[in-house]
Amino acid sequence: MNASAEQARNANDSSAPKRIAYIVLRFPTLSETFIVREINALRTRGWEIGIYPLWRDNPAQVHPDVPPLQPSVRWRHPLSINAILACVRMLIKRPRRYLSSLALITCELPKQPRRVVTSLALFPVIVSMAEDLERNRIRHVHAHFASYPTLAALIVHRLTGISYSFTAHAFDLYVNPSHLPNKVSDATFIVAISEYNQRLLQPHLGIRTSTHVIHCGVEVPTELPRTCSGSREIVCVARLEEKKGHRYLIDACDVLKQRGISFHCTIVGGGPELERLRSQVSALHLDDCVDLVGPQTSERVQEYLATAAVFALPSIVTCSGNAEGIPVALMEAMAAGVAVVSTATTGVPELVVDDETGLLVQPEDIVGLADSIQRLLDDSGLRDRLRVNAFSKVGDEFRLDRNAAEIERHLFAAIQD
Repeated sequence: MNASAEQARNANDSSAPKRIAYIVLRFPTLSETFIVREINALRTRGWEIGIYPLWRDNPAQVHPDVPPLQPSVRWRHPLSINAILACVRMLIKRPRRYLSSLALITCELPKQPRRVVTSLALFPVIVSMAEDLERNRIRHVHAHFASYPTLAALIVHRLTGISYSFTAHAFDLYVNPSHLPNKVSDATFIVAISEYNQRLLQPHLGIRTSTHVIHCGVEVPTELPRTCSGSREIVCVARLEEKKGHRYLIDACDVLKQRGISFHCTIVGGGPELERLRSQVSALHLDDCVDLVGPQTSERVQEYLATAAVFALPSIVTCSGNAEGIPVALMEAMAAGVAVVSTATTGVPELVVDDETGLLVQPEDIVGLADSIQRLLDDSGLRDRLRVNAFSKVGDEFRLDRNAAEIERHLFAAIQD
């Protein structure tokens, strides 16, 4: 039996010590369903996973699969007496490791003072986390996002020796990444959600650290879902932030209305751009054909997708360099059998192949976006061809169970080291 076959066999062995921790930025949050799905997929495969958020959210809405995870969440306020005492104990027990971890954070002060201040504010949470992980004999942690969560994993490793890995997504690599050489060099392995991200990480890789492209996964039905016959509905599901390009979608809707095209557009999501986008809709007199419905649960999102003729996500690269990784919302739309239009940015073309699994336009091209949406609305044959291909694409490369099995293989190897 070869090594990979042996690992696969061991990964399914119920007697193996499948206990790890996940470090995340916030929990729970509506915009990061991919993390919840990954954790639940691993739990289904027999893993016991503790969830360690750096910030604790209390959103008005949560996805239905979040409540069962709540007992696994462990978080302490940075100013709590327990977090402060954890710092005192760690300083006394391992003064060199403690002080060198603080030095690691502060070395970025001249370049990124705001980020350093935030990291220092989180330090008691991280130290308390390290103490808790060690007490519970956790041998490996996995962090999502190469920003604060991976910094926390790195510090936990420096304080306790517990190994770690991380998944690099989008802004965490594209916008002033901090401590990246340290994060990469100390990691057991790294997951890149796209080949684009893997290329960005390549210059930082050392001899001992491996990187693997494992896409975020979505549930894919066994059969292509039926579409709503005669629908003229355009749907966009995305957090309302600049990089998602909602303003260009609304402008494209204005172009379609001026052309006399029949349509309705529903934009699902919340975020900092909400009021500006509402003002834009009103200024263009689109209130009768564009609705901003706010954040919704995964169940409600599926209901919107079931009525859609087109899913549009015109992502851009912002002036600061912030951009998409590969949007999970696009995967979900393709899995739901909806024809998609998006933009040729970062890792998006790895999912949406122009005129094969969807339509791609250049970022910020309002007329091109309107043209592509109109083509999909008016040409049912084109819609059907693209959505069939798209469904096959996500089924082959972005299926949750397949990708969970791949990350499980690397996690199991890490805890066996």
